[in-house]
Amino acid sequence: MNNRENAKQNPFLFTEGLVLSDPNGVGEFFEEVPEGYAVYPSANKMKALAEGFIDRISEPMFFFLELPKDEGALKYDVYYLECTKPVAKAVLKRYGELLVNDGVSRFGFGSHKNDEEIYFSSLQTVYVYTKRKNEFLNVIKEIGINNDKKLSAADKFNPEIDDVTLVELDGETVFDIAENLKEAGLYFDGTVEY
Repeated sequence: MNNRENAKQNPFLFTEGLVLSDPNGVGEFFEEVPEGYAVYPSANKMKALAEGFIDRISEPMFFFLELPKDEGALKYDVYYLECTKPVAKAVLKRYGELLVNDGVSRFGFGSHKNDEEIYFSSLQTVYVYTKRKNEFLNVIKEIGINNDKKLSAADKFNPEIDDVTLVELDGETVFDIAENLKEAGLYFDGTVEY
């Protein structure tokens, strides 16, 4: 079963790196925003969402990774990898499970040609920035996400009792991704503060 088929058949799942004390009422949905879409997907649909986006954007493109610089995750070190679609798909195939399940990092893919971008932010929130909304609406609907508004993980997250955590998968964390992809051309671009 491929990611898109799997994404259609399973119920809402939380990422491993997100711990909510009260997950009641949280579900997946999307909403249109001026610059594209905000998507609140189940963990099992996040990789398929990235695949659908990569398939539809124009080259040249890039992969980016934001890693927390401080304990409170207010500052992130940002890394970029200039790439082609095959390289983006290879990154997603190799590191996709770790990237979508990690609770402290953020990542995405984008096009230099038309500024389209998919941004996997925190708390299972994904932003799709595009002027071609219909094209990417098809991606969202293909994996079974609808616009029936529910509560998002961000709506329910209480920083006093809930948590996001660093995930380790097969002995690696997202910090290893930054080191491992240096040979492929991943470079440090600076630090951002949110």
